[in-house]
Amino acid sequence: MTAADWTALLPLLVVAGALTVLLLVVSFKRQHALAAWLTVIAFAATLASIPTMLTVVPRMVTPL
Repeated sequence: MTAADWTALLPLLVVAGALTVLLLVVSFKRQHALAAWLTVIAFAATLASIPTMLTVVPRMVTPL
C-alpha cells in the first residue's frame, strides 16, 4: 500500500485505534465519564483527520 492509500483510510484507522483504546480502558477502569470523554476525543480526532484525507480522494483502495 502506498502513502496515499493510508491517507485515504486515515479516518477509519483513527476510529479503529480509538475503539481499541476505549475497549481497553473500559475493561480496566469502569468509569462512564472517562469512556464518554475518550469517545468525544476520538470523534474529534476523526473529524480532524478528514481534511487530510480529502487531499487524496476519490481513490479506490483495493484489498491485498
